Amino acid sequence: MRRYCGSWRRYLWEGQQLNDTVTKTVPEDADFFDRVLIKHRKYLAFLLPFAIMQVIWWTTAFRFNWFPLYETRWQMPIVMFFGSTVAGMTSEGGGAVAFPVMTLLLQIDPITARDFSLIIQSAGMTCAMCVVLIMQIQIEKRAIFFGTLGSVPGIVVGSLFLDAYLSAAQKKMLFVSIWSSFAIALFILNSQHKRRTYDIIPEFSAWKAIVLILTGFVGNTERYIRSLI
Repeated sequence: MRRYCGSWRRYLWEGQQLNDTVTKTVPEDADFFDRVLIKHRKYLAFLLPFAIMQVIWWTTAFRFNWFPLYETRWQMPIVMFFGSTVAGMTSEGGGAVAFPVMTLLLQIDPITARDFSLIIQSAGMTCAMCVVLIMQIQIEKRAIFFGTLGSVPGIVVGSLFLDAYLSAAQKKMLFVSIWSSFAIALFILNSQHKRRTYDIIPEFSAWKAIVLILTGFVGNTERYIRSLI
C-alpha cells in the first residue's frame, strides 16, 4: 500500500524546487509578516488564490442566480473536476479537457465551448502564476523566453494563412489529435521509473533554443486556430 501511494505522490503531491534566494530559515530580526511568509509560504500560496477565486465565484453566482443551472448542466462540474486535476498534474490548463468534452460529448456549441475554455483556463493559470510568484518556484527563464519568441509569429501564421483552409470539424480534430499525442507522450515519460529530471535545461545550446522556438510556434498556431472555431 505504501509503495502504491508513493508511486502516485509524484503526480499529486510532488514538491517544487525554489529559487536559491528564497529564505528557508526565519531570521531573528524578522517581523510578524515575514515570519508567517517564511514558515507558511506553501499554505499562503495555495490559500490566497483559492480564497480570491471563491469570493469572486460565490458573489457572481448569487448575483446572477446560477444555482438552478445545476439541474440541467450537472455534467460541467464533473468535467471540470477532471479538467482541474489534469491542469494541476500537467502544464496544461483545464480548457484542454473542457473543450473536447463539451464539443464532442456534450454537443455544446463550439463558440460557447471556446469561450468557456478560454476564461476557465485564464483564471486557473492566473492562480497558478500567483502560486509560482508567492512560492518563488524556480523556473526556466530561457524556456519562457524562446517559447514566447516562437509563439508570436505562430499567431500571425495561424490567423492569416491556416485558419481559412480548415473547417470547424478539422480544427476540432486537430485539437484532439495534438492533445491526445501530448497525453500519450506524458504517460510514456511517467511510466519510466526513476528517470532523470532537471531543474534547468542542461548544456543549453542553439539547437535547444530552436526546439523551444518551434514548440512555441506550433503550439500558438494551433491554439489560435482553435480559438476561432
